[in-house]
Amino acid sequence: MHNVKVPPLHLHLMKHFHLLIMKNIKVLEEYGFEIVKFSPLHDKKLPENISAIWLSGGYPELYAKELSENTSMLESISKTKDIPIIAECGGFIYLHKNFEDNNGQSF
Repeated sequence: MHNVKVPPLHLHLMKHFHLLIMKNIKVLEEYGFEIVKFSPLHDKKLPENISAIWLSGGYPELYAKELSENTSMLESISKTKDIPIIAECGGFIYLHKNFEDNNGQSF
């Protein structure tokens, strides 16, 4: 459809960041983006050769303890340079220094 060469877009699609409109993914793929999934909950670092990070909306407060304990992923994200980070709702909350779970405990 489009002849523009684009690098892979690294997209997080896990149960704690799952509010994503799949039509948006389809449009990105039509423009040539390669969607590569990763997990801030389970993976230790970002994938290699990142061109962008998209943290979709969801409910990270349900996994606040587990997400905050994965410090290697948090460090990997904080060390990224010169790439866009798109963070919606729950993805934006995840990027904060601290956030609360459903019981009001801060992580």
